[in-house]
Amino acid sequence: MELLNIVDPPNRPMNTSFNPTQEPKLHKDLIFIDVDKTEQIVVGSTNTSATFWEGSVQVFKGFNNFIERSWTSYYNGNIINDGKILSKYKSVVIAENPFSLSVLNIGDEQDGSPILKYSQEHLEKIKSINLWDKSPRILTCGEKYLSIWNINENNGLKKIHDYVGYHTADITSSCTQKCDENLFASTGIDRRLIIWDTRMNIGAHVLYTNEFCSLTAVSWNTDTPTTVAVGTEIGDIYFLDTRKPDEFISVKSCFKNSVHKIVYNSTGDLAVCGNCREVQVFNDKYEVIYKNSDHSKFVRGLSWAKGSLYSCGFDTKVYKHKI
Repeated sequence: MELLNIVDPPNRPMNTSFNPTQEPKLHKDLIFIDVDKTEQIVVGSTNTSATFWEGSVQVFKGFNNFIERSWTSYYNGNIINDGKILSKYKSVVIAENPFSLSVLNIGDEQDGSPILKYSQEHLEKIKSINLWDKSPRILTCGEKYLSIWNINENNGLKKIHDYVGYHTADITSSCTQKCDENLFASTGIDRRLIIWDTRMNIGAHVLYTNEFCSLTAVSWNTDTPTTVAVGTEIGDIYFLDTRKPDEFISVKSCFKNSVHKIVYNSTGDLAVCGNCREVQVFNDKYEVIYKNSDHSKFVRGLSWAKGSLYSCGFDTKVYKHKI
């Protein structure tokens, strides 16, 4: 019997090699959604259940275009954690593993990938991105660090300041006071809600500490700037007054599972999703005015635009809710 003339080095990797996806692909787990005033939709998806982990960002002109999968541009890369539309710069800022903050150009319609304009390394994995309405600043949230960035057409991304060491355990979420570029808030596993002021190098004050469990989500009411809402790991929502530390205005039980994301719109309605299939909306009187369970898996992303609420989840679907 003849031996085949095959050279097989002893250190040859035995695992199959995988190449990143080259064509636009919407992975099954939708992680975030952002919708601007023109109802342009940006959706981020990931594939973390396969051997090769990767993510993608796709841009759609509107909701019907998403249904038809008629994208205007896309980006394939590593795991995508969050993203926001920068309308002024015709760009999208995304948090991409490992530890990078990137800006994609989506200004020109094209049947190809958006141009990667800028990219900066972060000290750790970025969990979330938040913006102010009339400011070039960007807030990023990691497990230990809260960072403020400035975006400029000529100079790209530049870090202004890192805030670290004031939460005694991992940070879980953050939000901005959209009408005041100096203010933002954060929550953590340490059960604390901290209000920050960028004019100071330390946390302004601890507004609230929950007695029972970690805080998992936060949103600042733009219609009533003295009101902040926080979600907990046991499914409750606390409504707080920034003028009255350690007190809460109202508390509502939403889910039997952890609250994942909460988002205020411009009129004071609060959208809530958790580790479940349901979406809820509260009005400014802390009453539930809407419930929906159309998603077949966990809801992950929420975004408001023109009076409608958009949601996405692990079922690869986006729903437009008329409130």
